[in-house]
This record gives sequence, C-alpha cells and structure tokens, in this order.
Amino acid sequence: MFINKAVLLFITTLYLTKGYPSQQYESPNGLTCQMCPGGTHLTSPCSIQHGTSICTTCPPLTFSSEPNKALSCASCTICQRGQRKTFPCSTTRDTICECPEGHFWQIIVEDQGICRPHSRNVDHNS
Repeated sequence: MFINKAVLLFITTLYLTKGYPSQQYESPNGLTCQMCPGGTHLTSPCSIQHGTSICTTCPPLTFSSEPNKALSCASCTICQRGQRKTFPCSTTRDTICECPEGHFWQIIVEDQGICRPHSRNVDHNS
C-alpha cells in the first residue's frame, strides 16, 4: 500500500511539473530544451536541426540573473536623483542603488521615489 502511494505521489509530481527540471522547458515544437543561463537570453529554441537552445549574451545596459527562456534581457535600473550606485549593472545582475547615509527611500508612486533624511527625535525636556 505504501509503495502505491509513493508511486502515485511521484506520478502526480511529475505531471504537475511536466517532468521538466527547473533548467529545462518545452519548446513550441514539443522538444525539451535547456534554458539559457543567466547573462543571456533565448535567440532560438532547440529543434531537431540544432539540439540545444541558441542563447545570446545580454546587450549593454540589460541583464538576466537566472536561467531563462526570455526573448530579451531586462533593462538595468537607472538610479534616481539623490541615489548613488553601489553596484553597477552587469549581464547577470541589476544595478543596486542606495540613498546616502542618514537617508531612506520613500516610494511616491510605484517605482518612483525620493531619498529623505531620517527624522531626528529631539528631546525638548532636557
């Protein structure tokens, strides 16, 4: 009985994940293809003619940090006014922007914001 439950669990898991490890995907022509590594994007899925996916390095100012089947890389973040770049964008990692010391990032609308100084609690009783 335990073996039957284990087999059922395995088949269910296989069905739900379509049997593909996280580094693979099913191409439009039904083949199992390897995903492109971080730092690249998909130019052409694998086919009978070429057994592997064709991947291209992300162009300047774009990146992909994980294995993917995206047709393009994501645009690098541009630090907003008042922020400083603490890590530049590379093909595998987005730009990291921070507010200067003593400031915090306050979101105004969606991904737009401003660096604001931390407020200081002043003790007027001393």
